[in-house]
Amino acid sequence: METAAPIAESCGVDPQVDERLRERRNWGDECPAQTAQQFLEDWRRSTVEREWSPASGDSSLDAGTRFVNALDDLARSGAERIVVVSHGGVTIDGLRNLVGDHRHLR
Repeated sequence: METAAPIAESCGVDPQVDERLRERRNWGDECPAQTAQQFLEDWRRSTVEREWSPASGDSSLDAGTRFVNALDDLARSGAERIVVVSHGGVTIDGLRNLVGDHRHLR
């Protein structure tokens, strides 16, 4: 919301939270006993193994699906102007769902 509020104001829209746009995992929120190193290890694994779900959070595949579904619903809402603000991880998850992984192109 801290990022979205000034953008929404300058675009003339009211900021609203859509939980489907949340990050796939949030360190410290859902699993406070997890160290930063454990979080990063789980993040890397869930990035490579897209169907794997960590103890707290969603799989990359599930996060991408909910992100794309949210964008689809927003596009169909009939609103004149929509501004979407989210995080890089879930945005990439959504893009990976839409265009696939082309590791051979890296």
